[in-house]
Amino acid sequence: SSGSGTFVAVTVTPGDIDVTAGDVNIALGNLAVTAGNATIGGDLTVAGTTTLNGDIDITTAALFDITSTLDAAPSILLEANGGTSEQIRFYSNQGTAVDSIFLFSNAGGITLRADLASADAINLSAVAGGVDIDGALQVNIASSQNAANAIVISASAGGIDITGSGTAGEDIDITNSASVNLASSEAVADAITLIASHAAGGMKFSAGTGGIEIGNTATCSPIDIGDFVPTASRLITIGGGTLTTAVTDRIDIGVDGLNTSAA
Repeated sequence: SSGSGTFVAVTVTPGDIDVTAGDVNIALGNLAVTAGNATIGGDLTVAGTTTLNGDIDITTAALFDITSTLDAAPSILLEANGGTSEQIRFYSNQGTAVDSIFLFSNAGGITLRADLASADAINLSAVAGGVDIDGALQVNIASSQNAANAIVISASAGGIDITGSGTAGEDIDITNSASVNLASSEAVADAITLIASHAAGGMKFSAGTGGIEIGNTATCSPIDIGDFVPTASRLITIGGGTLTTAVTDRIDIGVDGLNTSAA
């Protein structure tokens, strides 16, 4: 039949409703599909809020693009709120480039935050490669934990290099309000090496009232260099003997032995 009509309800059993041209307009009410599928060959525009319940699978051979023009925070929110075992995962299945997963902020920063009270609350793991952290400005690693191992840098199978290319005054500083310990367990003569390689470079050792002790207490007596007090003498103990000099004397320890001469 043709024409138009007004109906309180229409039931089609069985059969189809075909609209060859024109629109299906719902001024008030809902469109409910209780069983079966809804296939849309063109575009889908939703002006209101969209609520999807159940498993949602989106597969496309083209770009999957999500854009929000809201000028507020957050503009796009991806949230899991199901329980303590929930997880959000970003997974690149076949990408082999260093940026196969790329987080990019064009004008602002990127913040990673974890509220888990655990030593590994944030993990960076590269099971077959390295981890590269570059910064055009400072790179800061800070911990507010009051513990002996508040920051741990560990290489379980290799060495650790700390290098700098600074000019004069741009030094590598290691400071602590408690002690600073350098230890090596390698069985070689140069297990710990301090080198000032420049032709005019030197080394300076300074201590307070505790003095400076140099030696191997397992096989010989240490070398104790006492405090420099203008009214006292410097006491140097070498092996089992002692050598006392006035504060105006100079002590030169050469390659072949111990020499003293007046300053």
